[in-house]
Amino acid sequence: MSSTKAQVWFAEPDAITDSGVLARYRDLLSDDERVRCDRFVFDKDRHHFLVAHALVRTVVGQAVDRDPASLGFDLGVHGRPELRTSGGPPPVRFNLSHTSGLVAVAVTSGLDIGVDVERLRDVNPGVAEKHFAAQEVRALEALPESGRRPRFFAYWTLKESYIKARGMGLALPLGGFAFDLDADPGRIGFSVRDDLDDRADAWRFVLWSAGPEHRAALAVRARELHWTTRRCVPLVNETEWSWDVLAY
Repeated sequence: MSSTKAQVWFAEPDAITDSGVLARYRDLLSDDERVRCDRFVFDKDRHHFLVAHALVRTVVGQAVDRDPASLGFDLGVHGRPELRTSGGPPPVRFNLSHTSGLVAVAVTSGLDIGVDVERLRDVNPGVAEKHFAAQEVRALEALPESGRRPRFFAYWTLKESYIKARGMGLALPLGGFAFDLDADPGRIGFSVRDDLDDRADAWRFVLWSAGPEHRAALAVRARELHWTTRRCVPLVNETEWSWDVLAY
């Protein structure tokens, strides 16, 4: 895999119902993952966890040419999973995101990477005022009512993808960096506050409309980026899948 190439894999848990396939997914999991899966009270949550972690294992296993069931993972300082190695940095970096109806795993060679998927839903306007940068709030308020929910989730997925790529979670203030989707339509402008110890020009982002009900965003620490998207049923089939790119 090229150092500037990222793959993003999508799966739709609600469409994966074959009991034999799901049994194979469970066989891929570690003992700890099975325990975590079984802790969920609701069947839908267990099912979602199972598909998500089967997707992680199959995507990462393919990237490093290893049996998915043999992979081990360690958690970083802020809880980001990394591929366990016998020494040295992992050969690939990956990130998982899931929301109602959709799971995504992004993978690349040795670069910081983050992905986020969100289902479009109603949101309290105060969330943006509390968490977004001032210029993002102004841009939201300037839109007609019909455009505010899609724009909110464009900002939210981009922000989540960035903090996940940084591996710091919410230790990184969401208002400390900003995205601009208006100055150059179709392109993603990015700025970051000086005290956050980063360079805006070190990052590349992609924003997708992942079907009518979802948004997805990718962040990679790279000066240039080539990406592919695939839709799959882990262990069963995969296809090239071109979601509508809203901006990059």
